[in-house]
Amino acid sequence: MKGNPLFETRAFSLEIGKCESQEEYEQLVQEHQKLYTGWSDKIRPLMIDKGLTAAQVAQGCEVSESTAASFVRKIPAKRENVIMLALMLGLDLPQTNHLLTRWAKFQELYAKNPEDAIWIYLLRKGSTQTPAQDFQRYFDRYQELYQAYCDEQAPKDKDDTMKTHFALHQLLTVQDDQEFMQQMQALIPSFEQGYQQLIDYVDQVMEGLGENLNTLFENNPSCRSRYYTQWRNLRKKRKLPSREYLVALGLHLQLSSDQINHLLHLAGMGPLCPKDRLEGAIVFYLEELYCQFPSMFYPLSQLEVMDYEGQQETEKGPSVSEHILLGEDWLPKEDFAEYVRRRLEETNISLGDSKMVERFLQLL
Repeated sequence: MKGNPLFETRAFSLEIGKCESQEEYEQLVQEHQKLYTGWSDKIRPLMIDKGLTAAQVAQGCEVSESTAASFVRKIPAKRENVIMLALMLGLDLPQTNHLLTRWAKFQELYAKNPEDAIWIYLLRKGSTQTPAQDFQRYFDRYQELYQAYCDEQAPKDKDDTMKTHFALHQLLTVQDDQEFMQQMQALIPSFEQGYQQLIDYVDQVMEGLGENLNTLFENNPSCRSRYYTQWRNLRKKRKLPSREYLVALGLHLQLSSDQINHLLHLAGMGPLCPKDRLEGAIVFYLEELYCQFPSMFYPLSQLEVMDYEGQQETEKGPSVSEHILLGEDWLPKEDFAEYVRRRLEETNISLGDSKMVERFLQLL
């Protein structure tokens, strides 16, 4: 019987957590080499089976033929190109989300985002060879509805949770274009607030650490500029940051693997994938670090001081880090993200797409 891919991923993640050394982790990777198939291994058979040529993909996605030809070799730089490719391949919504999150490392389609809502509707309608044109036609109509909404007084019940949930459900079951646009119009207030949870979570962590983007990257202006751009786009344009940005930001914010997974979940993305070489390595280094120095992770916990008689003292003792870091040379000189970056650079495991890895390391 064919194995359950989700179970295999979870089981492999547990195995990574059991590794006690770099050597054990490398051995585990070698033993599970088949789990590390990449984008090209996934997309090439689909394109051959569908008979898609570079010229057809170029016309359908409205990109150059050379760019279209590169899609079979490497992950498209833009998320919408992955979605358009899925439409041309005739994939359904679950298959497209799997392609986005597992293979392309983008967030899944999120119904509370207007552009994603259009993509979801197009996927439900079925395969098309003109995805770029189809999307633009619906998006232009949505822009007209949005402008009309902005020109009017915002309704008092725009925060009605039940109404929003009902509209989202209806959005996934509409049968024609007119009904679809009616639901899109009903969801405009929700779209305006769709990413607030993600923003609030990061703000909460920043506040807990006593940091902001200025102080967090005060010694790295170029890195700070990258984060400002992505975060400004989220706040002002409701445009989701890239997956690599969110994972790297989680490392800068001293989050555990579970907390990074929560961050990804709020963005509509799948958890860190142990089958991915880069993300699997990150999971291993975070688990290893947490076992040795849990106080380095957000939030900083407090260790209650015990006297020699085993009696608990009434006053709050020093932080765990003050105990654990005593006598350690490397931790005070190396912050959280720098540690993970160094470990990634030192590893002798091939991390797959070198450009993707290089781009990620630049965020650290």
